[in-house]
Amino acid sequence: MSTTMFAWQFPGGKGTLEDNLVFNSAAPLPPMTKDTVARIKVLRMALNPIDYKATEVSIGARLIGLPLTPGMDCIGRVSETNTPNLAVGDLVAVKHATPSKYGVAAEYTIATKKDAIVKVDEAGISALDELACSGVASGTALVSLAGLPQGSKVLINGASGGTGVWGVQAAKAAGYEVVAVCSSRNVDLMKTIGADDVIDYTKGDLVTAVKENVARTGRQFDRIVDNVSSSPQLYYRAHEYLVPKGKFMFVGAPMEASFIWKALMIHLLPAFLGGGRRKPVRILGNGEDAELKRSTELVLEGKITLPIQKFALHQLPEGYRALKTGRTVGKIILHVSD
Repeated sequence: MSTTMFAWQFPGGKGTLEDNLVFNSAAPLPPMTKDTVARIKVLRMALNPIDYKATEVSIGARLIGLPLTPGMDCIGRVSETNTPNLAVGDLVAVKHATPSKYGVAAEYTIATKKDAIVKVDEAGISALDELACSGVASGTALVSLAGLPQGSKVLINGASGGTGVWGVQAAKAAGYEVVAVCSSRNVDLMKTIGADDVIDYTKGDLVTAVKENVARTGRQFDRIVDNVSSSPQLYYRAHEYLVPKGKFMFVGAPMEASFIWKALMIHLLPAFLGGGRRKPVRILGNGEDAELKRSTELVLEGKITLPIQKFALHQLPEGYRALKTGRTVGKIILHVSD
């Protein structure tokens, strides 16, 4: 086997990830060590915001190690393994636990003991694009919904993005009533994937619309999942439409200083000083083997329909530019190899 591979690499430097990416046709193969579960030939990778957030904070990139290859989610085939649970040629879904020096935007990646890796039935060969998205976004969606009994009512803000589309369908598969929040252009999509009701945030004040839903249905929400964190009032007034023991789940964390300050206020300011009256929970992790396994099962069971925007191998920078617009519906994937 060759000791080199092709890989997109971020060597460091000022500016954005996409402006600094370099395609290396002779990058060294990721090493097999005692902590490595398997080396995987990548077929498809999914792009996630954490890919660029981790690299565009200079100390983050240096801690990971330069040059680094971005990407945490992929579907591929095992080319070498240190575990009897896998065999060469197995189709596997992989989700790195954290951004890694040996990410998935390459011909080969590795899964270590801290990463999630699950074997996928060969029937999955017809759903490679969807299976590539079974990591960060889907795991986050499943974590955000965990612990709810069947029949619970859930509000998902930012329902048309990668995590939101997964969340709506995973919630319906679990037997929840789902109210999705999106823009006008995505209302029909939300109805198609099973949302029981849709709130178009472009048509007026979001908090007012949520309260109107509760008044009309006579039922408060058991959980609120906020994938965008664009409306602080949605949290501060949650006591008006979220049950007393309900959780308000914030997904992810933008890196802007202003956001960090607002997040601190949400989590630390007590209600008697103007803070929120419902429990805020911020999800920074994105699930482990169990969530990855369940995500692949949902795909193979036909319960997940993902709008997908696909880019060719040489178009990775363009893929990240599209992701950063915040206007992407569903997921963006990179076709790495066949």
